[in-house]
Amino acid sequence: MAFLKETETKIPFLNISHIVTLLRKLPATKVNPKYFEDNFCFDFPDKMLCKQGILLRLRFADNVSILTMKGPVKKKAGIKCRKEWELRVDNRKNMIKILKTLGMYCLFRYQKYRTMYQFKTTKICVDETPIGNFLELEGKEKEIHLIAKMLGFSNKDYCSLSYFSLFKLFKQKCNLRCKHMLFPKILK
Repeated sequence: MAFLKETETKIPFLNISHIVTLLRKLPATKVNPKYFEDNFCFDFPDKMLCKQGILLRLRFADNVSILTMKGPVKKKAGIKCRKEWELRVDNRKNMIKILKTLGMYCLFRYQKYRTMYQFKTTKICVDETPIGNFLELEGKEKEIHLIAKMLGFSNKDYCSLSYFSLFKLFKQKCNLRCKHMLFPKILK
């Protein structure tokens, strides 16, 4: 299985309707209507994968399960780049059993609603999460900068942190003790 090269950045924003209006003016094409994602990040008890900068994620969205492994991150001007391998999983319950049998556990679970757009060759995702809204731009570096500028952002607005790291910062700021970034439990 060949790897893909993922090049992306996140941009936090407040007003979804404003972003959608800007995307229409690009004009970006809506590829997927809003859908729900439930993501499970797995690691070994000694956090061997995290220590190497590797992410192993099982995502459930639109009745499809995808197992993704992402390699260590290289960052440049707020954009992160890493190798990525994806595999469609037919039986998610069995996949979880396999990972647990290998000695892994769910280190972090996060949920979001995502709406996907496309402009030129760049995938633009509008992510609504329990900790705020994020625009995710994934594509060629030059195109990411161009689209961000067209939407009124600069590389000073870029965020190359993962949702795991963003959630850790959010928990510290809000003095929360929850382990996972889930909609019904986030503010309890």
